[in-house]
Amino acid sequence: MAQWLELLQAAKPIAQAGFWQWFILFVYSLQ
Repeated sequence: MAQWLELLQAAKPIAQAGFWQWFILFVYSLQ
């Protein structure tokens, strides 16, 4: 479980940097 917590902590700055905008754009490009 510790590894998951570390991943979540590492993902926070990525999400704040606009990860969801990139993810939505990526999913949209697949359609």
